[in-house]
Amino acid sequence: MKLVKYFLVLLIPALQVTSACKKVNVKPVESGTDSATKVIVVLGASTAVGWGASTFDSSWVGRLKKRLFTDHKNVKVVNLAIPGITTYQVSPKGNIVPNRPAPDTSANVDKAIKLKPYLVLINLPSNDIAYGYSDQEIMYNFDFITAALRNNNIPFILTGTQPRNLAEAAQRMRLKKLNGELITVYQNKVNDYLDQLSGSDYSILPVYSAGDGIHLNNNGHRVVYQAFMSHPLFKSLLNY
Repeated sequence: MKLVKYFLVLLIPALQVTSACKKVNVKPVESGTDSATKVIVVLGASTAVGWGASTFDSSWVGRLKKRLFTDHKNVKVVNLAIPGITTYQVSPKGNIVPNRPAPDTSANVDKAIKLKPYLVLINLPSNDIAYGYSDQEIMYNFDFITAALRNNNIPFILTGTQPRNLAEAAQRMRLKKLNGELITVYQNKVNDYLDQLSGSDYSILPVYSAGDGIHLNNNGHRVVYQAFMSHPLFKSLLNY
C-alpha cells in the first residue's frame, strides 16, 4: 500500500508592523495535490498576507488558492508575502542602496526563482509611497525584480497601486501617477483596479475599506482576486 505524505508549510512573518488592521491567521502556503507540477509564487506585503480580510479564505490569495484547489488545477501556491515590506526587500540580492532596506532572502525574487515557479504574482500596492520612496527608485526596483524573472523565463503579473488614506493629498495622487507608470511600462502584465477601489481623492472607498485606512476588506480582496482570475495571462497559463 502506498503511503501518501502531505506537507503543510506555515509561513508566519516575524516582522513587527504597526497597523490598526485586524490580522488574519495565515493558512498553509501550499495548495493543490501531491501530484502538483506547477508552482505559483506570491511576492508582496500585508494585502498579499491577507490583512483586512475577516479570514484568510476571504483574502485574495486565499480565494485564489481555494479556486485552484476546487478546480483540480494541480497547482501549488507558495505565499512569500511579509507585512510592511517594499520593492527593496523583494529585489534580488544585488540591489543594495544606502539608507534603504536590503533584499530579504526569505521573501524576495531570488527566493521565488529557487522554487522554479510556473508564474509569479507581485502585490506591492502602497508601502513604497507611504515610506516616501520616489517613483524613480520604485520603478527601478520593479525593473530589477522583473528582469530577474525574465532572465529565468518566468511569467509574472503585477498588481497596480491600491488606494490608501495617506495624510497628504500629494501622496494619494502619487498612487494614481505610479499606477499609470506601471501600466505604461508593463502594459498587459498589470492588474489595474485603483479607480474601482478609490474615492476621488484616492482614499479607500468605504465599501472596500477594512477600517484602518490601509487595507481592503473582504469586498476589496474580492476585487483583487477577480482581477487575477480574469487576467489573460493567468487564464492562458491555468487553462481558464
